[in-house]
Amino acid sequence: MEGLIRIVVALVLTLFALPSCSGADVDPHRRVEIDSAGVRIVELGSLPQTPALSLDEVYVHGWGSNDFEFARLFSGALLSDGSVALGDLDLKQVTLLDPAGTLVAVVGGPGEGPEEFGAILSIFALPGDTILVEDDGNLRESLIHDGAFVRTRSTAGSRLARITRGAGRTEGWIVGMPTSFRLFFEEDWLNAPLSVHAVGTTAFDSIGVFEFASKVEADAPNPLRPFGSVGAGQGRVLVTRGDRAEVQLVEATTGAVVEILRWPPRHVSLSDELWSAYVSSVSDGSQESEERVQSQRAHVVDPLPEVESVVGDDSGRLWVLRWGPDASPAIYDLFDDELRPLGVVELPPRSTILSIRGERLLTVQRNDLDVPAAVVYHLVPATDQASHPLRGRSGP
Repeated sequence: MEGLIRIVVALVLTLFALPSCSGADVDPHRRVEIDSAGVRIVELGSLPQTPALSLDEVYVHGWGSNDFEFARLFSGALLSDGSVALGDLDLKQVTLLDPAGTLVAVVGGPGEGPEEFGAILSIFALPGDTILVEDDGNLRESLIHDGAFVRTRSTAGSRLARITRGAGRTEGWIVGMPTSFRLFFEEDWLNAPLSVHAVGTTAFDSIGVFEFASKVEADAPNPLRPFGSVGAGQGRVLVTRGDRAEVQLVEATTGAVVEILRWPPRHVSLSDELWSAYVSSVSDGSQESEERVQSQRAHVVDPLPEVESVVGDDSGRLWVLRWGPDASPAIYDLFDDELRPLGVVELPPRSTILSIRGERLLTVQRNDLDVPAAVVYHLVPATDQASHPLRGRSGP
């Protein structure tokens, strides 16, 4: 009898020693804990390398003979019906496409007058499909609805507005990051204000700082040094530092870190293949340009950066972009709203995500001639696709 009791007690103690999670959350490769400050920390033992989603191309606009010719697509937003608004930094215009990718309207133009733009850094879709356009050149923001200007107001009174580049919108807040910084500084990392803007108000608030740029050595500048980035998702601000395999989730109202997601770093070293992809990404093809870029290789410091940026979608998922040269495929690690890893999503080289809404993904993609196009995909669970995870064309 005493032996049986000891066995029962041992079983009970073993059960209490297991993580206090639901059955679906018990994963030997995932550890969840709450630290002394109340921060929820999720540490992953590995990341799946299988496709999480397939990308079914809906349309490409920008490379066709009858398409609108973009110069430098820098921002964009998906609306509720699947139509898109695109901001061109060089043309200083907002282009509207319908859900099939057909041109509907072109709004604005260069200038300082009414219904003109100086530098369109960000576009956000607000409730009712009103579009908010951040004009950093004229220090103001404009609201556009059905292709017409509704209102324009100045943001010049806010110091934060002058350095804010929109990086995401979440539950009434727009998250910003700097547009400029000091090149040389003594600190290992340069801090920059982490700012939020309450939609519908003129308030720009600083909720803290984040590490934005790593130190530049004047005599040996590393061309592949890491940077920090911010995004928005899950009702929170998302913060990354390029040399760390982690994402911090920050409350938009207080600036407090509430969750941290970590995974094993890849510790990638520079290879001839990676360097060749980097050279083709930044060189203009001339011998002088190639020689200048090639001379920088000796200044590269291993390991290479881990993370480029992070994006949140309206399903609560996090899209973490692995660092890599533009000429390489853009690979995102995808996490669900409980910070569980789902797998990877691979986009063609020279692709950047502009907006995710429902099951649609809006990207800007540049071809080998550096001509940009808006590419919209339909997101499909990878298990529903028997073909390659990326379907459709990746160039004109």
